[in-house]
Amino acid sequence: MYGWRAKIGVICPKDNVIVEPELYNLAPDGVSVHSTRLPTVALEEMPAHAEKQATYIAEMGADVVVYACNASSFHNGVAGNDALADALTEASSLPVTTASGAIVAAVEALECERVDLVTPYGEADNTRLTAFLADHGIAVGQVSSLGLAADEMGDLAAVNEETAVDTYDRVLETAAAGDGEATLIVSTNLSSVKTLGAMEADTGKPVVSVNQAMFWHSLTQLGISPRIQGYGCLLNQPPATD
Repeated sequence: MYGWRAKIGVICPKDNVIVEPELYNLAPDGVSVHSTRLPTVALEEMPAHAEKQATYIAEMGADVVVYACNASSFHNGVAGNDALADALTEASSLPVTTASGAIVAAVEALECERVDLVTPYGEADNTRLTAFLADHGIAVGQVSSLGLAADEMGDLAAVNEETAVDTYDRVLETAAAGDGEATLIVSTNLSSVKTLGAMEADTGKPVVSVNQAMFWHSLTQLGISPRIQGYGCLLNQPPATD
């Protein structure tokens, strides 16, 4: 029987080809992952569409809702992310984690105050992301980005061309150049879950990917401690308390 410990319901961006297989890879016995897709890549429109998707996830019988888009969840700052989480909770009557909320919870669990970033975004979105983290008391050091727009299909297709090796190389370069206590991979469409252990070994620092953080935070919201070896130190953290 699938999902006897937990069923994770994921609201995926229209263009994303990474988040589902990465979450499947992380799922231990008794945890299943189920997804829906948003019909648009317009950042301002995605949260409203997600409310309907959250009702489908609840009707399917999931235990927790995961909103798997970073850019649209930090786009309007802390207040925007909080409003999104509240709306999805209202629509589903389930615990909710967002991509941006999950990385904040992960950094706090690791007790880091300064991080370096690896993103696909352009300057405007990196500035929004940096402000979002700063409002949570998390300082940003080095930023490595691809300079791509988060809501243009051509640029989104370019993100799909990035490989796990590309991301691995960028993480090592960023960690070496930066002064963060950890490195964050901030995009649900950058492949990295299977190389997290190697990146941590080679940088000597925690490396947090948003897909790893969403998986961890969704289970800890249910009181499940996902002690899973080989996918980074975050997955050996105790359950979140909020």
